[in-house]
Amino acid sequence: MSNETNTLEKETPVTNEPHYTEAEMKQMRTEMSKFYSEEIKFLKKQEEYERLLADIEEHKTRKFTMMQRAAQMFAAAEAAQAEYDQQEKETEPETNSVTKERKLKTT
Repeated sequence: MSNETNTLEKETPVTNEPHYTEAEMKQMRTEMSKFYSEEIKFLKKQEEYERLLADIEEHKTRKFTMMQRAAQMFAAAEAAQAEYDQQEKETEPETNSVTKERKLKTT
């Protein structure tokens, strides 16, 4: 069994990383630098676009939050007014009955 393992190791080629010359490395760096410089223009436009979208969403959220708060305040004010009106209606008959009893007839 050990012979089989040894033969498999000999048959399997070992991959080494490629070795580049200084000129090749310099050319690759130049190409990479050029590529990234060209892409930065597009990425900056995309960043601007994404920031604008985020700002718009933030403003929409603020708008809806303020609308909700205003609706809650108006609902609370209407409820308070309705409660006040109900109390006025309940106390109104009592004051009318009291005044009717106290009224004196004069001849």
